[in-house]
Amino acid sequence: MAFTNVATLKAQLATLTVTGVTTVFDHPMNQVNTAQLPIMFVGFPEIEEGVATFQSRPAQEIVTIELVILVGPALHNLNDANFDTSVDLMDALRDALVANADDFNLDKWNIKLSTNQLGDTTYWSVIATIIASGGVS
Repeated sequence: MAFTNVATLKAQLATLTVTGVTTVFDHPMNQVNTAQLPIMFVGFPEIEEGVATFQSRPAQEIVTIELVILVGPALHNLNDANFDTSVDLMDALRDALVANADDFNLDKWNIKLSTNQLGDTTYWSVIATIIASGGVS
């Protein structure tokens, strides 16, 4: 089922099963309990939509939204383990997106390894920027 609005896409992404992720939230986090890591949450969306005209085809809503997986604290003595886990989670996230691309009406995505600051802690993070197209205006 294609998404009809941002709220629907957010809800769909929050149901995504990614191997290795233990906890999922449908919103960005303020702080985390490290016992719950790796944590996945739906991040900030952006909407792009053109104006429908008589000369062109109807406008189509395009949504870009982040999906973030916090892997572990960015501590020097955990870098090797966090890197390896992050790479595994990148593969698992890609597999989950491929498996659900048609149902969620996903057009493309970019997955990168980065860091994310929550509270006083910096976390290794896998961040997917997902682009989906929705209903026609």
